Amino acid sequence: MFRIGTCSWTDQTLLSCGRFYPQEAKTAEQRLRHYAAHFNTVEVDSTYYHLPAERNAHLWVERTPADFVFNIKAYKTLTLHERGKQAEDLEWRMFASAIHPLHAAGKLGCILFQFPPWFVCSPENQAYILMCQERLPEYRLAIQFRHPSWLATREQAVTTLRWLRQRNLPYVVVDEPQFQTRRTIPPVSVATTPDIAVVRFNGRNQKNWFAKNIPVYERFHYLYSPEELSAWVEPIRNLATKASVVYIMFNNCFADDAIVNAREIIRQLKANSTD
Repeated sequence: MFRIGTCSWTDQTLLSCGRFYPQEAKTAEQRLRHYAAHFNTVEVDSTYYHLPAERNAHLWVERTPADFVFNIKAYKTLTLHERGKQAEDLEWRMFASAIHPLHAAGKLGCILFQFPPWFVCSPENQAYILMCQERLPEYRLAIQFRHPSWLATREQAVTTLRWLRQRNLPYVVVDEPQFQTRRTIPPVSVATTPDIAVVRFNGRNQKNWFAKNIPVYERFHYLYSPEELSAWVEPIRNLATKASVVYIMFNNCFADDAIVNAREIIRQLKANSTD
């Protein structure tokens, strides 16, 4: 099964471009209902910046169809994005409690643990990942690396992916800018668990990827061409033979770029369907 959507549904550039939401969709409820009428999943990005609120989780359940699924981005202290600071016990408990309504309603897919660029491959960081898994035993964690040391060589990639597979942790496949210096994660398409595979499209904006003092959305300002996406159809369909659910998430959230590309990959997968 494919679940295809975008990483957030309320980015300011998406709202202001006027090409997805109708003019009458002015409230949070109207926008979510409109979004959920077009896609069957979404990644919640706001939970990275602020601990989620249980009330919002209840509202998300009410405002979406029964088969709609939310992926949640882990709060920034949980993924060590604040250097020198680890999450307090209260933060773990508040995060787990706030998203429980989604889990109880069968609308929680996975929690994206996107680790920072300085989270290198080491025994200490492997132990931290396992601690995260132990902290949230009810939920499905998906692991996204951003430091290339985890997949620096073919041998290291095999070792890392085997380690995730042995611990039943889904690996997050990424498509993002590639550099000769190998400063980013290569697009290794693999499923490490039989239930979930995740592919995140971050765009290929080489110019802005490491730029300083620019709005975050400028880093992801990139519209994939149909040809670029068609190259992913076979790898994605192969993932579907390895995992029950494949999440295909577009994080190129500038204006309606992610919406356009999500619709395009849906079209291409249907056109190439052998079912």
